[in-house]
Parts: sequence; C-alpha cells; structure tokens
Amino acid sequence: MRALSLACLVVTVAACFAAGRSDSAPMKQPPHLIHPVRYEINHSRRYMVAAKLARGIQRFCQQGAGACTLKGQAFVIEDVGFQERLSPAFMVGAAMTESSGGDAACGRNLWGLNSCHSGNFIHGPVPAFRDFREAFTYFARFVHERWPGARTVYDLVGYCGCGTAAWGNRTSTFMARMGFGGGRLSYP
Repeated sequence: MRALSLACLVVTVAACFAAGRSDSAPMKQPPHLIHPVRYEINHSRRYMVAAKLARGIQRFCQQGAGACTLKGQAFVIEDVGFQERLSPAFMVGAAMTESSGGDAACGRNLWGLNSCHSGNFIHGPVPAFRDFREAFTYFARFVHERWPGARTVYDLVGYCGCGTAAWGNRTSTFMARMGFGGGRLSYP
C-alpha cells in the first residue's frame, strides 16, 4: 500500500510540474487553426509584361473586338518587343487599329502594310510572313527604320493616310485598354 501511495505522489507531482511548465510555454494550436503560409511569387518584369499582354488579347477576343488570331502569341510578341526595343502593346494596338488584331488581316500582315499586296506600295514591298515572330520582327524593324526618333504613336507621321492624330488616338486607346497607357513606343 505504501508503494501505491508513493506512486500516486510521484504521478501527482509530475502532473503538477507538467502543468506548470505548459502555462509558461507557448501553446500549440490545433492544425485546423493554423493559418496557411502565403507565398509571394516574384516573376520577372518580362513575364509580367507578357502576362498583361495575354490578358489584354484575351479580353479583346472575349469582347468581340478582335485579336482572337493573336491568342497564345503574347510571349512571342513580348520577346520580339524586348529584342527590338519596341513596345509589344504598341504592336498589338497598331494591329487592332489596322486589322482587328489580325482577325481581318491578309495572312500575318496584321498592319496592312503595302495594302496587302494591292499594288498600293506606300511602304514598299512586304514579304509573306511564315509565322508571327517573323511578322512582329519585320514590323518592329520597319517602325525603327522609318521613324528612328519616334517616342509615341503620334510621332509616326505618314504611317497611314488617315491622319496621324486619329490613327494615334485609336492605337493609344487599344494600348491603354490592355493596361499600357501613354501610347509610348519604348519597351515597358
């Protein structure tokens, strides 16, 4: 009996000691109450530009404004813009102005250059493009060669016979609808 009471005393003291320690130690929360860790994903600036461009193209297509032809091409357009130092939003905005973002284009000539081989050679002969990378590269180089000091869409005097202000306003509006305001030609 004496051994039993000694065992009870040891258990009681251990329980009191453990209870005293748990009061001072931080209490662990049950797993369902623990807040999940939120991770912030940091993408490169180029990725963010391409993703923004892709969302803009998707929105134009869903709204029936055009650009359905360009779905899936945002990263190609961004890469060409980066390589050629020209705003990818400008290239899409100009395509929206000229051919509903390619939906009403002749082939991959999204900008109606050379009036789609109608014989009206305003800008000189334009090749038939094999893919969108080639088309956007040609267009970027074309803009740089014709207007080397141009900073905004309004500096592209003579681009079309419709008047630079009207064409610039329309192109700049498409750029702004994609989240790239100001009508700037430089890579964002």
